[in-house]
Amino acid sequence: MLAVGTRWGLTRHWWVPAKLALLLATVVVTISVSPEMLRYAVAHAEAAGTPEYLRAQTVLVVMALYHVAMISAAAALSVFKPGGRISRARR
Repeated sequence: MLAVGTRWGLTRHWWVPAKLALLLATVVVTISVSPEMLRYAVAHAEAAGTPEYLRAQTVLVVMALYHVAMISAAAALSVFKPGGRISRARR
């Protein structure tokens, strides 16, 4: 929403839609995968030391790392603003 009212615009620079795509990918993955992963982790939380417990912990760590990677990529795009403007011919 902020991109619409600022000089960066929503489609003037390619990194703005790229950040939007990262956000949407993160939201879609979180909504579609997290509930199942969390149910699995809770179901096996009492079985410490078993392979199921280790798998549940690994699943939670991988999901957290995915979120950190997406947030880091979005932050890098915001800070460095790589590339240039989208040509007017493509708009």
